[in-house]
Amino acid sequence: MRLALYYVLGCALVVAGGLLWRATLEAGAGLNRTLPPTGAPGMDVPFAGVTVELAGRPSDALATRLAELREAGFGWVRQRFDWREIEPAPGEFDWAQTDRLVDAISQAGLAPVAVLDGAPDWALAPADRAAQNGLAPPANFADFARFAAAFADRYGEDVRFYQIWDEPNIAPHWGNRLIEPVHYARLLKDAAAAIRAADADAVI
Repeated sequence: MRLALYYVLGCALVVAGGLLWRATLEAGAGLNRTLPPTGAPGMDVPFAGVTVELAGRPSDALATRLAELREAGFGWVRQRFDWREIEPAPGEFDWAQTDRLVDAISQAGLAPVAVLDGAPDWALAPADRAAQNGLAPPANFADFARFAAAFADRYGEDVRFYQIWDEPNIAPHWGNRLIEPVHYARLLKDAAAAIRAADADAVI
């Protein structure tokens, strides 16, 4: 008997809620419920953004995609920049692809959030190098910090926002090993200091 009563009361609540929701929608039918873009506190960039993978797109397709994102109301795009591709040998940088992406994002009126990660073979510990484990953290965090500083020095006028490493809280993105918060904190600290030394306005 008690279960039947609870069932009836539950149904009544569902019906009442539905009627109230319908009345609310009808009352606001003539209103514009689209919220205007708002900036994040203390930052002159729209709040809405999206993660993208733009590398490898032809220039025309890249420009079209970025224009679509801008028209959709996004203000920033989160794009990964792979250390392995940019610095394949110590001190030897290939910026061509990164230049193309950063220029296209900026020309589209979007703010890039640069995700820096991926260790080249020369920066890996021997075991990670043998396993071709490019998402393992570098053996020497100072190597990554120097790369991050070079990136910030080159793109300081166009890139303000940075993320250090992609998903370091899951094993596949931290060398398929146990998560190491202390080690990641060291990597983050060293990279952040290097970036800010090159660009005092950087946000990490």
